[in-house]
Parts: sequence; C-alpha cells; structure tokens
Amino acid sequence: MHNKFLEYIKRMSCIRKIAIWGAGELSSVAEEILNQLNISDYIYIDSSSSKQNKLYKEKKVIASEMISKKYYILVSTIFFPEISADLHTKGYRELEDYVSALEPDYYEALLINDKAPRVPEINVEILNHLERDLRANAVCEDIDWFDEEEFIEYEKSLGFIGTYKRAYDLIWEQKPYSRYRRKIMEYYFVDKLLGFAQWDSGEIYLDLGAQASPFARYLREKRGIKAYGIDLAKSIYADLGYYLQEDVTDLHFSDNSVRAMSAQSAYETFTGTIDSRMIQEASRVLEPGGKFIILPLYMHEKYLSTVSPTYYGKGTADEGSYECIRTDCRGDLAIGRFYDIAALKRRVLNVAEKFGLKTTVYILPNKLVECDSFVYLKFILMLQKQ
Repeated sequence: MHNKFLEYIKRMSCIRKIAIWGAGELSSVAEEILNQLNISDYIYIDSSSSKQNKLYKEKKVIASEMISKKYYILVSTIFFPEISADLHTKGYRELEDYVSALEPDYYEALLINDKAPRVPEINVEILNHLERDLRANAVCEDIDWFDEEEFIEYEKSLGFIGTYKRAYDLIWEQKPYSRYRRKIMEYYFVDKLLGFAQWDSGEIYLDLGAQASPFARYLREKRGIKAYGIDLAKSIYADLGYYLQEDVTDLHFSDNSVRAMSAQSAYETFTGTIDSRMIQEASRVLEPGGKFIILPLYMHEKYLSTVSPTYYGKGTADEGSYECIRTDCRGDLAIGRFYDIAALKRRVLNVAEKFGLKTTVYILPNKLVECDSFVYLKFILMLQKQ
C-alpha cells in the first residue's frame, strides 16, 4: 500500500540507525512500519525525563538532547509540528532526516511524485512586475493608511493567538510569526475596508470558507455584528448556530439582504469554477453598495494550481494551469490557485462586470509584505455591487 514509503525507510535504515521519537502509545505505529521491514535494531527518543535512560519495550530510550544525524527518526506522536520545528532549527530536514510515522499517505505521494514541479517562489521583483500588470488591467488603489500601533491593538482585541500562532509558527518554522501576522492582517484589512465600526445592528456579514475561523464569533460577541461563518464542511464552531454548512454558490440568504462578505485565505482553494460562480451568488445576495472582499488575491507570472502531493495528477487542478506540488499544507489541499493576468480577467474581473460588481484591487506597499516562499499578502480584491 505504501511501497515507496517503506522502500525509503528501508533504504535509510541501511545508512543510519533508526530511532522512534515517542515512547508511548502511538509508538506502535512506527513499530509496525519497522516490523513490516523486518527492522528490529532501533531505539526510542523521548522528551520526558521520566522515560529517558531506561528501557521501553526492551529498547533503549535516549533524551531528545542526545540525538544526532547518525539516527534516522520516525516521529510517532501527535506532537510532530513541535518536534519538526525543533529539528528544523537544529539543521534537520524532513524526509532527508526524519518523517512523521502517522502520515504514510503523504510521504508515499511525495515520493511517487518526486519529479513533479514544485511551486515557483515569489520575490520582490515578481511582485513588482505583477503590480505593474494589475495597474494596467484593473482599477487599483494603494493602501497607504496602515497604522502599526493600531494593528497591534487590533491583534490584541481579536484574541486569536491561541487559534493561529501555535499552528503557523510550528508548521512554517522558517519565519516564526510571519504567517500569524499575515493572518491577523487579513482580518484587520477586512475590518477596515468594510468599516465595521459604522455598522448598524442587524446588518449581515458572511465569512466564506470559515470552517475553523473564529472571526464570525468575534464579530458577534465583541462587535455586535450579525455575522455568519459559511463552509461546506461542518465548522468546529457549529454549536454556536451561526456557523452554517452551505454551498457558497447557493446560499440560503435572500436577494439584496447581505451588507458584506469576505473570504480570507479561502477563495483560492475553491475547486472547479466555484471562484467564478460565487461571484454571481455574491451579486444576488449583496444589497446595493454591498462589498465582497477577497484576500489574499494570489497572483503569479504563471497561472498556477498548487496542490498537496496526494492530489497531484488527480484532476483537481484548473484546466490550462500549471499544476505543481506544495508541501506546507501536508495532504489537505486540493487546489491553491494563483491567477495570472489572463486567468484573473477571465475567471474573476469579467464575471464581476457581467453581474454588476465594480472591481478594485488594493495594493500593499512592499514594506508590509512578508513573503515566505510563495505565500504572501500583497493584493486585495474588492467587489462592490452597483
């Protein structure tokens, strides 16, 4: 079932001694992998002082501080993000030096598609080129009103650090805090562009693709806004009643009833033609003057369909796009779409015009843009019903 993955672990065991990180219940997952390969010579690693320098299942347990690159590590615990972050800071590289024993499907797909293209990186030069193209093809406005002190206070008021910072800092450990800051900036710009401070009670806001986002709850509880979280999957906040399982292209809200809606780090993940069809649905439910904010608006020189290894070649990429693998979303991403100018016009700008939505692209100055690899917040799209 996981032939490539098992072959790889076997190959590593011929070069380095195997160590299972985690002398606990889940170590059985790694043990089974080694049993399949008839590997019996291995040790355990554990961070708990009560387990170190003792035997576990008749095998030696060493402290995490004692690891070296003479070991190839199978992490067999739910704390893989933390362990991965720690290993990365010590110069270890995933797959090359360690894997998560709990994710064989991910590594199998990664190894099967080892020759598949990876996501092209974004740099300042490319962003500047994209900015020039956007200014030549769309109505654009500069964001020159960002206030750092105001932003810091806004971040504190949200109280989202427990929701996002741990995940972002651990998974994307190369630049700690950068993706957490960028995520909070998404909410900050939505708040500013929609002007929540001037809203009357009873006006409706929709957070699209909000399965795990606490933003609608924050707006309800702290700001008195009639916010709804919308997602096709059941939300972790479903018990609140205003997190709804709905198709974003077929909302239950009546015509002209919604003041505003937004999609934070979600619009690019809608498969097929949903990105175009949800614009038509926004035109239906928005009241005159209502706004739909999309951010980040991901752009690249090529029209990209970025996918997790398990989705590569499975038909989730857009026709005519350049399909490439990304590893930051593990096995969960069917598509992460990056438009080029032609695709943006065809799938978004022209559709918006057809259904009576005025388009404006807001552009952040480069000093506010934190690129790590290909993920960035530089462009924001606002669609406003005429």
